[in-house]
Amino acid sequence: GRRCDAVAAPPRTTVQRVTEAILAKVAEHKTGKTLRVAETLSPADLATLLQALHTNRSTRRLDLDGCGVGDYGCGLLRDLLSANKRIAEIDLQMNQVTDAGARLLAQALPASGLMELHLARNLLTAAGAAALREAAEEQLRRTGLRVAFFGL
Repeated sequence: GRRCDAVAAPPRTTVQRVTEAILAKVAEHKTGKTLRVAETLSPADLATLLQALHTNRSTRRLDLDGCGVGDYGCGLLRDLLSANKRIAEIDLQMNQVTDAGARLLAQALPASGLMELHLARNLLTAAGAAALREAAEEQLRRTGLRVAFFGL
């Protein structure tokens, strides 16, 4: 018979620093359903981690609460959402996201698999919220998925 060496992924992986070991887990799809970043990452580390997630098949929830993602990180998340339709939930609470970051996220939303976006305690105004809601309506038309916003 055939032998299977597959090991079940843990339910959650917590990242404090982007290391080769973490990147290997991402590449091998062993991050579990939730990838939680527990510390503020440098822009370079954030870019490296999110780029690695482009082809990851295990992570469905990305918890970046309080990690200093800012608008720069929203551009990286836009690229991730365009590449990886498995990402269903992103927590961006307390990340200094402004309307510019909201517009970047809105660009990827219509074709994404995102179903929850947490944005409480950021720097958004009605204009940023409107851009996201408009993109959500387009997502519903294109994919049949309805994204839920929390903290808008």
